[in-house]
Amino acid sequence: MRHELIPVTDIPQSGTVTAYLFGREVLVTMLNGKPRAYINVCMHHGGPLVLEDDRFTCQWHGAQYDSRTGHALSGPVRPDARLIMVPTRVEEGMLVYVYDSSKAGKTRREPTAATVE
Repeated sequence: MRHELIPVTDIPQSGTVTAYLFGREVLVTMLNGKPRAYINVCMHHGGPLVLEDDRFTCQWHGAQYDSRTGHALSGPVRPDARLIMVPTRVEEGMLVYVYDSSKAGKTRREPTAATVE
């Protein structure tokens, strides 16, 4: 599956820009010159996020997440929580959501003598 999100030239060098993926808001930011995209939803109660320095902060209850990894840093959110990072790549100047459903949740298994007929 492939879905274009936003031209790379539209992503600011600081801050975020909103793109949409199947009706969901995605926050896109540049990190060390490379785009990174997160679903705009706090893992505490689903509030919207805002980028402040190097942290995403929930506008409802103040939970904070590392903008590089999406891991929870503080606030009323489970310590093991993590924002939903959208798998992307740049193709011909466009940031594109990419998902290979044939690889999702599957582990490649080589045939063994017991499985070969």
